[in-house]
Amino acid sequence: MAGRPGPVHLTLPTDVQTTDVDDSVNSDGTEAQSPGLDNGQRIEDVAELLAEAQKPLLIAGSGLYYAHGEAALEGFVDGFPLPVVTPIWDRGCVIEPMDVFMGVVGAATGGAKLLGEADVILVVGAQRDYRVGYLQHPAIRADAKVVRVDVDADALNQGVGAVISICDDPAQV
Repeated sequence: MAGRPGPVHLTLPTDVQTTDVDDSVNSDGTEAQSPGLDNGQRIEDVAELLAEAQKPLLIAGSGLYYAHGEAALEGFVDGFPLPVVTPIWDRGCVIEPMDVFMGVVGAATGGAKLLGEADVILVVGAQRDYRVGYLQHPAIRADAKVVRVDVDADALNQGVGAVISICDDPAQV
């Protein structure tokens, strides 16, 4: 059949096939996360980071929506009034008008000035992808501290590590 690809052969060296991998550490040296860890100290560390932040930002992604975290988000920003954005194409979890909701970030919006100015970025249930500049400089400040919360350990362990990662239900955290 025309246009149909032929068979593909992939060869991996034997040492790669048999190498033991330490899955407790990411390739960038940060601690890998898995569900079920005691997150109490991490949550306290996040609260401390946010209390010290001059320009914090919360990115609320689809993971928070699917965790039914709308009320939790509203309650959280009542206690920590920081700007909230949602990545373009993600399901929004702002059900009532809130003064701290700054709108949508992503490629179609031209990027958000808030993202590049934030010194602490709390990423809750959102992917680390092109819509948020992969959470890397120059899309974010070189000295920005990124905190990630997601129920999916693989999502947390993808890409450059965060200063704090919490693997748990975003609505509960």
